[in-house]
Amino acid sequence: MEVAMFVDAFMKFPRSILLALCLLVFNTATWAVPEIQHWTTPRGGRVYFVPTEGLPLVDIRMVFDAGSARDGEKFGLANMTAGM
Repeated sequence: MEVAMFVDAFMKFPRSILLALCLLVFNTATWAVPEIQHWTTPRGGRVYFVPTEGLPLVDIRMVFDAGSARDGEKFGLANMTAGM
């Protein structure tokens, strides 16, 4: 009886993995790759733009050559001095 339960559980396990892989491969959302437009501003700023029609969203990331960007080998120095 216990062997039959083990074989039954073993046979169900691979089917669920196969089903999950098929859903992952044949799902159209997994293959959707947005068109990324990029350019450099006259002052040297890099811009990456992904146009969308459904959701208005702005995500800005600015990095300055200051603070932790200048820590070098002393990781956390700027954070430590800012907290003093």
